[in-house]
Amino acid sequence: AGKRPCPSFCIIGAQKAGTTSVYEYLESHPLVLRGVRRETHFFDWRWNKSAKTPAAQLAKYREFFDAEQLHNCPSLMSGDSTPSYMLHSDTV
Repeated sequence: AGKRPCPSFCIIGAQKAGTTSVYEYLESHPLVLRGVRRETHFFDWRWNKSAKTPAAQLAKYREFFDAEQLHNCPSLMSGDSTPSYMLHSDTV
């Protein structure tokens, strides 16, 4: 099975600057798997302070993606597109 990390890409940009369009263009490719949410907001208001280690944080983040399918099909990619990350340089 695959070794590609999940997510494969993260789109960060200003709001109303085309981040949704970029995500939609990428998602239209047959090897890009749509995440549970386009904007996970994981690194801003969904940040899980109860997960104490980087590995635990990563495990929580991966819940937004179909990790099993990504693991079984290593050619697939998935990503996050949350424009407001641009406002949170302390976290991202």
